[in-house]
Amino acid sequence: MLPSRYLRELAISSDTIVMAKPVKEHPLPEKELSGVHEHKSSFVVEDVLKGDGHLKSQEIEVYDRGLFVLSSSFFDNGVTEIKSAMLFLNRERDNRWNLDHLYVCTPDNVVVRPMQLINPGPYVLKENLQISWSEAKRLVQNFLPQVEALKALRKIPDAADRNRRLFAWIREHEEEFGEGPFLPRDFRHLEPRKGWGTLEHEIFQWILEGGISADSWLAMQRCADFKHWKNLDWKLSENPSHFSHAEGRAFLLAKLVDANQPLIARRTASAELSMAINPGWAAKEKRLPSWAGDAPGTGSHHSRGAATGGP
Repeated sequence: MLPSRYLRELAISSDTIVMAKPVKEHPLPEKELSGVHEHKSSFVVEDVLKGDGHLKSQEIEVYDRGLFVLSSSFFDNGVTEIKSAMLFLNRERDNRWNLDHLYVCTPDNVVVRPMQLINPGPYVLKENLQISWSEAKRLVQNFLPQVEALKALRKIPDAADRNRRLFAWIREHEEEFGEGPFLPRDFRHLEPRKGWGTLEHEIFQWILEGGISADSWLAMQRCADFKHWKNLDWKLSENPSHFSHAEGRAFLLAKLVDANQPLIARRTASAELSMAINPGWAAKEKRLPSWAGDAPGTGSHHSRGAATGGP
């Protein structure tokens, strides 16, 4: 099943976002293409919301990977005409543009979002939204600086200061977490004004990168709270590096033997301690790629003392 995707999440995940007009009347296939796995379309860029500003006024070729069609073979929804499109693009290694997703404006000024009508099957331009084209553009334009401001916090070199600021950001924005893919179907014609996409998970991983045991523990707990994993281990990653130093292992052992800790906390401490003691096993499993070594401040473990400040 293809996921429902929304402007805020796409603004985070896409390399480049452009407002563009199709060169041909029907830039996407009208129906599902049997045996054809992708389709190439041409657009003229009218404005660049994210990415290289030099793309403006250029004609670009976009590969849709066979994921998008104008109408369905199974439902008589008619062919959606495209007057203008907001293209969410990612650049491939062979220097071509892949269409990650798109929103379109019809000649009647109706904003349409793709949706999957049947599984398996492609996205179909079907879902009419209660939002104007200019409003959709503004939503993305206003959100992008907020995303960059959050990502800038990760670059703070001191791990303790970085974590304090990240925890403060979480407290300020926690009411915005979780909205988007989980909208009830009766409300799918609305465009979510909250939700932080993958950053809702990544921000907690950034805290783990500093190697401060108390902060890592709190980040795992808070992430579990947001995702309603009350009855599961507080897993953020299978990478044990955030507790693999001596102080980290001692911290976990103290949690494990503390009878006042809830069962979920002691169970999580046991699992994390096992990986911290046997890092070779975790590396052999290769459950998730290592991200700890790429962040600023990773080499400095400010792990002794209390947490630097959490929600």
